[in-house]
Amino acid sequence: MVEVANEHPNWLQLSLSIRGAEGELFEAALLAAGAVSVTLSDADTSAAAGAGMDVVDNGAHLQSGVNDLPLWDVVEAVGLFPFDSNKDLVLLQLCAHISPQAPPPWRWSLVFGQAWEETWKEHFQPIHCGGELWVCPSWLAPPQPDAINVIIDPGLAFGTGSHATTSLCLRWLQQQTLSGATVLDYGCGSGVLAIAACLLGAARVIAVDNDPRALAVTRDNAERNQVSNQLTVCEPENLAALALPTATITLANILANPLIELAPTLLALTSAGGKLCLSGILSTQHNDVAAAYQDLCQLDPPEEQDGWLRLTGTV
Repeated sequence: MVEVANEHPNWLQLSLSIRGAEGELFEAALLAAGAVSVTLSDADTSAAAGAGMDVVDNGAHLQSGVNDLPLWDVVEAVGLFPFDSNKDLVLLQLCAHISPQAPPPWRWSLVFGQAWEETWKEHFQPIHCGGELWVCPSWLAPPQPDAINVIIDPGLAFGTGSHATTSLCLRWLQQQTLSGATVLDYGCGSGVLAIAACLLGAARVIAVDNDPRALAVTRDNAERNQVSNQLTVCEPENLAALALPTATITLANILANPLIELAPTLLALTSAGGKLCLSGILSTQHNDVAAAYQDLCQLDPPEEQDGWLRLTGTV
């Protein structure tokens, strides 16, 4: 263990011991709870390397946007959070996303001296989302400067385009005719879907999230991409007071259980003949989510990527 004297910790680290088959679920749940990075590793190896340590040294290996998930029997899932995160709130949000499962054993630790932003830059590259649409970090020149480039840096809200759930939505979105459309992004995270909709020609975009940090990040990213005049950002409880028109396209990249619970809300917010795009659904959760929408929505066949599904349909 490395002793760090007179140094303030940079990050909080939440470690969970889970079954290997639950890796995808807990990766998404940790990101949704505010993690800026998620690492999945063999629990046996992790335990041998440092069980019981309260301080993580400079050699901690941090990854995000994991798509090729391991198949170990027991996995240590580690989420990296800003040091000032509310630990109780993080755990509550995590439990909400994995419901009805009981939370596994967890432990918090401190991370010192880890320049995570620089570590990330080594791995994050521009992402082609089909057609003219790209998602690019601000420190790299877009591969196609004249294309539709969404500039998003990793930060405190989920959504850089690297995860399959976001990629599925972006690929679908760039295939739609958005000229003059009103688009609702429910659970906006970083705002990547909302901003892409603006750049693809939507007349009005509403970005909704119950996390104030996500709303602040979405506003900042909207300014960076020069679409603030097209974009309205609000919390769910304030949506009705805005008296906005129903959406011609509704996007919801969250998780299966919230999608099921929100089905009446999302359907009511979408105009007749409008389109729904739902993501954050594991392949095993398809039937449950589809059942919540199929009576009032004509669903298309699901699209799959890395074990995650996207459901689309017409209201």
